Amino acid sequence: MRANTAWSIELNVTESIPEWGDRAVRIMLEEDAFFDGKSVRYLDGRQTELLLIH
Repeated sequence: MRANTAWSIELNVTESIPEWGDRAVRIMLEEDAFFDGKSVRYLDGRQTELLLIH
């Protein structure tokens, strides 16, 4: 990785949910981060909890 670059870190997982008849559900997460050459800093803080939309 090059110093002074921004990155979009895209994570995902697929898991069977028993309460939904073992339907496979894909959960995706994207975090934006900056690498200064020595360490990584999340641009908007790191998401630590789910944001539920009803």
